[in-house]
Amino acid sequence: MVCQDVHCGVWINWNKGRYFGSTVTLPQESGFILIAFLALFVRFAGSHLWGVVCFTIHQIRATSSDQDDFYHQTQVLLRNASSESSVLWNMTMLWWSRKRGNIFLRCLPVVLVSALHVTALGAAGLLSSRFITVGDVAVAKGSICGWMAEISTNADLTNDTIGTDTANALLVAGRWTYKKSLTYSHTCYREHLETRNSLCQLYTQPRIESSVNMSSTCPFTKEICDSSAISIDTGFIDSDIHLGINSPKQDRISCRKVMTCAPLLGERYTDGWLPFPEELPNAIPNDTLKSYYFGPSTSPDGLIYSNSTFSIGNFSNYFVQIPYDFWLAKSFVANTSESTFLPIEDLSVRDSDIFIIGLRNMASYISEVKDPWFNASYRIPESNPPLFVATNDLSFMACAAQYQFCSNSDCSPLTGLYGITPDRQQNPKLSPIQLAVFQLLWKAVWASQLSYTILLLREELLLAQDYQWDRSFMSAPLPDNHWKNEIWNFHNVSLALLQRRVVEFASPPDVRVRPGVSSLQHIVRPELPELLKLCNAVKIRTTAYSNFSVLALVLTIVGGLLIIGLNLTLSTVVEWAQKRSRKYLYKRLEWIETSDLHLHRMACEGRGIGPWNGREGIPRMMVAEQRFSLSGLSLKGWPSGAGS
Repeated sequence: MVCQDVHCGVWINWNKGRYFGSTVTLPQESGFILIAFLALFVRFAGSHLWGVVCFTIHQIRATSSDQDDFYHQTQVLLRNASSESSVLWNMTMLWWSRKRGNIFLRCLPVVLVSALHVTALGAAGLLSSRFITVGDVAVAKGSICGWMAEISTNADLTNDTIGTDTANALLVAGRWTYKKSLTYSHTCYREHLETRNSLCQLYTQPRIESSVNMSSTCPFTKEICDSSAISIDTGFIDSDIHLGINSPKQDRISCRKVMTCAPLLGERYTDGWLPFPEELPNAIPNDTLKSYYFGPSTSPDGLIYSNSTFSIGNFSNYFVQIPYDFWLAKSFVANTSESTFLPIEDLSVRDSDIFIIGLRNMASYISEVKDPWFNASYRIPESNPPLFVATNDLSFMACAAQYQFCSNSDCSPLTGLYGITPDRQQNPKLSPIQLAVFQLLWKAVWASQLSYTILLLREELLLAQDYQWDRSFMSAPLPDNHWKNEIWNFHNVSLALLQRRVVEFASPPDVRVRPGVSSLQHIVRPELPELLKLCNAVKIRTTAYSNFSVLALVLTIVGGLLIIGLNLTLSTVVEWAQKRSRKYLYKRLEWIETSDLHLHRMACEGRGIGPWNGREGIPRMMVAEQRFSLSGLSLKGWPSGAGS
């Protein structure tokens, strides 16, 4: 397999450290070959380890005093053991041929050592692949790397073909990404679902955990809040551990998001239905208009163009074709061009980005809904069975979002996202690689904002759709605090999106924007050299490749070679020590004379076949090419002695 998606070769997973994180990634076919080779190597090294064990036991047992036949047979087996299983079998046969209790006890130590070695070697062969493999985390290959080209919020696309193509690619590919994140969130972030689902094995962490307070104090004034709030805190999200931006600990950046949301008493901030102003374009005769005043609406250049935040026409309800629709207003800290309104005092929260989500609820419920955001307490007259519809024309939810970024122990204040900028001027203490990680992380957080999620997914975000009977407007009733489930869902989608956006920086998806045009044609590569390096430093999870620990490979191969070398040299070293010290020479002699070739020499000498030399090495006849037959001598009187 060609390594198209990930980097094949040696790399360091900094999450595990320089040594334990040293990893080699190979195509799966090459990985299978390496595993098979290592299994054979471990078995081969194990056979040499058995040689060391046999030599050690043989030398410990060797004695210069006279011993019985069982002792000498055991020594011969240890000296000439081809494998631990053969020793185990032959020792069992030795005991069976005698069937005496003391023989069993004398067999037991060698039998236990043999059995232990057989078990250990089998386990080593089975577990060697697990010891050297290090999961399914690899580094994405950033051959195409960067973000989608963007356009100005106030760009005029009427006569700009290039700008239109860019906007088209940005929105089509963006919606594709957001829908994928929505699916991932519903699969992997719901508490009752199993995160070991194969669909959840895409990122270094299946999901990012957050802490939630379901009964938090409303961040706005009590005059505007309809109930207590829900507050969600991500804690510090590590750029490497949670998002897979592979970097040493000193180069990492962490981010935190705190979002607090509460339903609003929207009807307190409206004048009700009024005649439609004639100066407004496209006005329908006799139509009425209802406006809500949470703060004046602003244009991208920061100018106020309307005193109201939301307005809805009465006749427009007759043209609605979906049960739920969203309206959104946003106000950012230190960024007026992205803001769409200026919050009134009741909604003003220091150093927070403010979002107001207006919900037009056209669903019909079979019983009353008391949830403050989906509130449906108006019963349709004479409906049978009873049907309940929305109490208010629009219902509102407001969220205050704050962010924080940290490098080691140095943290930014908890404020709106645009109040924290990842540039050198505001972050002089950051190293170049830290600044690059900061920029990548900030951009991913920016893309996961609630405003963009609502813009591209709209009603698809709502869990309330799960209660609908079919594609009609009919729905089962919702829980009393269902709005909290929706906010929790919004938050989880943003986390899934944060994970995806980091991966898509290094490996952008190939989305068909229109016939013959791919989203990859609109990718803008980063210019900062350190940010370019991150193109090949984002970890993903994949089962199409095999990952091996370099440390485990080295330990396995070096350890095996040391065992092989020890087995090949141990007897020579011991012989040298015995000769030098002039002690235990009888042990050396017994090792020599219990070898199969020397046993053969002694059998020949016992029958008068000789003479021989090479008594300390390989024995050989002194008369070259002298011919003899041991079996011929043994056949004399064989029939009469058969079976004895």
